[in-house]
Formats: sequence, C-alpha cells, structure tokens
Amino acid sequence: MTKLDNHPHTPRQYARLYLTGFAMGVADLIPGVSGGTMAFILGIYEDLINAIKSFNIDALRLLIGAKFKALLEHIPWQFVIALMFGIGSAVLLLANVMEWLLVNQPQYLFAFFSG
Repeated sequence: MTKLDNHPHTPRQYARLYLTGFAMGVADLIPGVSGGTMAFILGIYEDLINAIKSFNIDALRLLIGAKFKALLEHIPWQFVIALMFGIGSAVLLLANVMEWLLVNQPQYLFAFFSG
C-alpha cells in the first residue's frame, strides 16, 4: 500500500482517508482505545501529527493578515477535512451501537479492537 501524503489527489486516497477517519472515530468511542493508535496502525500517524502542527503561529499570522490563499496552502485542508469527516460520521452513526456493544458484548468488542 502506498503512503499517503498530506495532499490526497485521487478518489481512492480520499476514500482511504475517510475510512481511516471512520476507524479512528470508532476507536475514540471505546474507552481505553485511542484514535491515534488507529492512525498509527493505518499508516497516517506522521501525516496527522504534521497536519496538527500546521495549526501554528504562522497560520494565525496568515489568518490575521487576511492571506487566505497562503493559509490554504499552509494547512493540509484536504487531508484534515477528509479525516475529520470520517471521524465525525463514525461518532454520529455508531455511538448508540458502540454503547450497546460495550454494555452487552464487551469481551467481543475488546477482542475485535485488540486484534
């Protein structure tokens, strides 16, 4: 599998980022399981850290200076939006399901996430 960069170009890369975000969102719903762990397992951890680091003082200066084009180039928006859309949709779609599984089938759920 090819390594993603902070700028997905193909529909396949966007779909992979969305599904990675979805997996991160599901993991965030489980106590003791981290979405960051899923990012590491799925190979986007370094890109995620770099995207988070791009929200820095330089980005704030660009925003205050109304240099929106430069701000759009500074922050990997395509990466962030695709990932956040996946995380958000997982939380919205599966919160009730995960709650039910945690209450009624915790051993199977933790076995699934433990690998």
